[in-house]
Amino acid sequence: MNRPAEALLWWVALTAGYLGMVSTISLTEFVVGATGSAVGAAAAMGARRVLAAERTGASSVPPKALLWLPPQILGDTVRVLWSPQGDWGEMRMGQGRLGAVTLLVSVAPASYVGEADPESGRLVLHRVDGRPSALEKRLAGGT
Repeated sequence: MNRPAEALLWWVALTAGYLGMVSTISLTEFVVGATGSAVGAAAAMGARRVLAAERTGASSVPPKALLWLPPQILGDTVRVLWSPQGDWGEMRMGQGRLGAVTLLVSVAPASYVGEADPESGRLVLHRVDGRPSALEKRLAGGT
């Protein structure tokens, strides 16, 4: 699919989704939805390209990593409710995995990637409890 067609497809889908959630569609709501959808479309295209490039590499994230997410999200939700502070830490990954690992780690509520260095494979994360999660350990170990 070429870039203009992909951008238009994302924009239409995101705008339709936004307008489907608005109770009264007005010109203001359309402008807000269309603008936000343009930003979302650009982000979606960029993320798809990064993840597709990583998928073709030899050191991709294992597919079973998606199975680790639900228990991580549940546990993190409890941790966020009890300890809403946190600290910064580092995680080292192999090259060619940073995009997927950033996405997986940032989906869980108790951690968020604040910086990624593709050349060194280093991620800087904010963690609610200051220590690596089980998901981070599994992704770093590749198991």
